[in-house]
Amino acid sequence: MLVGEGRTRAGTAHGPVPDLVGRSAERDLLARTVDDAATGSARLLLLGEAGIGKTSLLLVGVALARQQGFLIIPEPGRSTAGCGLLGRLVAPLAHVATRLPWSLRRPLQELMADAGTGDSVSEPMALRRALLALVRVAARERPVAVVIDDAQDADHQALAVLTHLSRRLSNERVLLLFAARGVLPPDHLDADLPVWHVGPLAAAEAAVLLGLQSSVPTGWNRRELLRHAGGNPLAVIELANSAVSADRFPRGEYGLGVPERIRHAYAGQIDHLPAATRRVLLCAAAADEHDGLQAVLSSADADLADCGPAEVAGLITVVGNRVGFRDPAVRLACYFGASEHDRRLAHRALAGCLAHDVERHAWHSANAAAEPSEEVASLLESAADIAHRHGRHVEAAGALQRAADYTYRASEAARRYARAAHLATLSGHYAWCRQLCERVTYLTDDPDVLGAAMASAGQHLPLHEPAPTAVLQVRRLFDSGLRDQGVATALTAAVGVAALVSGEPSLRHVAADVACRAESLTARSEPGDELCPETARAAVVTSGRAICDPTEWPPEQDFDLHEPPSGRGEVMRLLALGTTSWISDAPTAAAGHLRRARHLLREDRAQGAHPFSFVMLLDALTECGLWQEAATVRAEAADIAAAGDLPLLGRAIAAQAIVLQTLRGDDAAAREALHILDPWSSRPQSDSRLVRCLAHRAAGRVFAAAGDHALACTHYLAMFGPDGEPVHFTWSYRAVVELARSAAKANQQEAAARAVVGVRRGAGGSARRKLLADHATALLTGTGDPGTESILRTAAEHAAIERPYDHALAMADYAHWLRGRRRFVDARPLLAAAHDGFVRLGADRDAAATRARLRSAGVSVAAGARDGFALLTAQQQFIARLAAQGLSNRAIADRLLLSPRTIGSHLYQIFPKLGVVNRRQLPDVIPE
Repeated sequence: MLVGEGRTRAGTAHGPVPDLVGRSAERDLLARTVDDAATGSARLLLLGEAGIGKTSLLLVGVALARQQGFLIIPEPGRSTAGCGLLGRLVAPLAHVATRLPWSLRRPLQELMADAGTGDSVSEPMALRRALLALVRVAARERPVAVVIDDAQDADHQALAVLTHLSRRLSNERVLLLFAARGVLPPDHLDADLPVWHVGPLAAAEAAVLLGLQSSVPTGWNRRELLRHAGGNPLAVIELANSAVSADRFPRGEYGLGVPERIRHAYAGQIDHLPAATRRVLLCAAAADEHDGLQAVLSSADADLADCGPAEVAGLITVVGNRVGFRDPAVRLACYFGASEHDRRLAHRALAGCLAHDVERHAWHSANAAAEPSEEVASLLESAADIAHRHGRHVEAAGALQRAADYTYRASEAARRYARAAHLATLSGHYAWCRQLCERVTYLTDDPDVLGAAMASAGQHLPLHEPAPTAVLQVRRLFDSGLRDQGVATALTAAVGVAALVSGEPSLRHVAADVACRAESLTARSEPGDELCPETARAAVVTSGRAICDPTEWPPEQDFDLHEPPSGRGEVMRLLALGTTSWISDAPTAAAGHLRRARHLLREDRAQGAHPFSFVMLLDALTECGLWQEAATVRAEAADIAAAGDLPLLGRAIAAQAIVLQTLRGDDAAAREALHILDPWSSRPQSDSRLVRCLAHRAAGRVFAAAGDHALACTHYLAMFGPDGEPVHFTWSYRAVVELARSAAKANQQEAAARAVVGVRRGAGGSARRKLLADHATALLTGTGDPGTESILRTAAEHAAIERPYDHALAMADYAHWLRGRRRFVDARPLLAAAHDGFVRLGADRDAAATRARLRSAGVSVAAGARDGFALLTAQQQFIARLAAQGLSNRAIADRLLLSPRTIGSHLYQIFPKLGVVNRRQLPDVIPE
């Protein structure tokens, strides 16, 4: 079975290459192995547990081999038993066998005569020599791939023949590809084969695979499914197909069931075990991995000897204080194969053995309860509080949901569901959060509880569907008597995210109104403090007002929050300050605040919270020239978008990644990614203004880099309306200079000029937007008057530190204008400085273009020479700057808490990289 399919890569006429989720390393290994076999022999053995995807990977190898013209023997998918396997190896090469001498043909004919019976061949050594000769002759015509699945089931004689083949082939174009179950190679198979152990999928990859299935569970059911599957792709697929909607099972097992294949595969083995051993297996399957061996044995009323039969049967292993199942399917069969009554008894026994552990006792008590109980609900809420404090937000959300399920009073159940929704968001389970919010809406009309649920969903809902109507209902909560200031402030942040994602003017006004009304409230409660502590209130309100009118919040504004609080308040404060800094065109400050906020969220294991901050952080890092860090952030954001089913976030991050690839000169990858993103597809109808602008800006960058400035203009102009008004209030104006560059080269100045007028009209008090409009105007007009030169000079001098790439481009623009006036002497230092900037950033294509202009201006620059300062580590750069300021080794050592000798050693390594011989030369080579 091909597990994890659903996506394919482009192939040849032989068919596409399966694109398996989470198997890029294995695919690359198979591609290298096939490439090696195209010029000489290559071998590989894939090992792993049942259902891990070995067969799927073999099919990937087969598809890759077929692309290169390999003959595949035998055809995959048939039995490997006995001589039938050897016969299927020989059958496709029957036409080649006629060229062999009779002494080699005779064993092959005897094999084919007995292939259907499974009898042993009479002369094993003769058969080995004959098969080796047959493959060698066939490989002279075209490369041959021998592909064997389930090698552990093959006959010993067949494996011996294959081992002989593996050890004798050297330079022939032959690929030997095997797959076997287990952690060790099968007996009688070549022990020297290169081995690749196929491991389970990572959590995020398993979540992506689950999302590809036709039936995708949500909420706690989804979490339990992934936990039970243990990263096994086949288990993920089968559990998804056998799961039942959680709404039909509000308590107990939440709709999970054992697939029929697994039930039949292990039922016989389990049923024939002693009763005490079966009890051990059930309790071990019901227990958590942290419960321990002693708790399992005590709850099963058994001792260690009762584990023996299950170990002999290969179902479990006992190591230290843990009972481990051979693979996830065994655990599923042991647990879900038992009756519901027996499962409840197992949980009740475990709860009794774990009375000292509040969390585990509460969890097992809940699973043992047959009816709702406030006592069990209170235990679960206490367990959730403990899990939340330790950063286990998924467990906490699950415990709170179970507590709400066991609660009779609707108002109390709604409160617990609302808290569970908040914790589900922290863990990145956004669909679960939305499901819990729906339950809150059904159970209560309390504006504070409804507001808490809406604030949690508001962090991610705008990234799932554009302009959610729920955001427009926030005012109704205030009109209905919303009193909690913390809830109101959290709603301010949620509406701000919606306004930034959608770009709709109406939502910007809602954000401003909500910020003002939140500031007027004074009542606070524990749920409100959990969502947004008092220490973050001022910063969040400020960000809401900045979203309403970005031009009135200059970067240098003092937010009067110098004493950083701790915990949740610090995260909310940093996110709000980062948002305000980003909106007010201060990328360095934005990157610092948002980077710190994401770091704190990672420390708290709440990476799923506030996903829109990734978009702002990625943009700020790109503008600041921190492209390597931006690539790391992009990978993390893409994983969260895929695992959390946030299509708008995924497309936004993909567009930003394309810009990053274009800046670094990876044009081929950028074009391929743009083809997938497709800004002109039918998706933009459901995209937000944010995603449309990001996609068109990415396309503009790609086509401008390829020299197709007319098409680049078309995409840039899509970020503006017919009258030149920006489509998005923060994103459109950022591309106006890029539009002007392409428009000037494509002779589309008139259309671009309307966009420039629109940017200038909305600039307000923003000096940055006014400068961009002036810079774009100068590029479009290209006149030789002093005013144009003054604008270009100002642009070249502006924000040299905050935006190094834009600074280098602005210097190149000014140099181009000077060269057009034949002022080559004035242009040279600008071109040289721009070249150094591009080289430091790693913008290889721009650096090459600038070198060409320098050569035409009579200046020779070595191709590919990288600035020495950029090659230093961050610590070495800091030491070099201090030494350039005149500080002695001892003064530098005191500042960095190092020894003077260590500083001297660093300088000894720094000088050759910078091309200097003493510290007096450092000021001349260190960039400002």
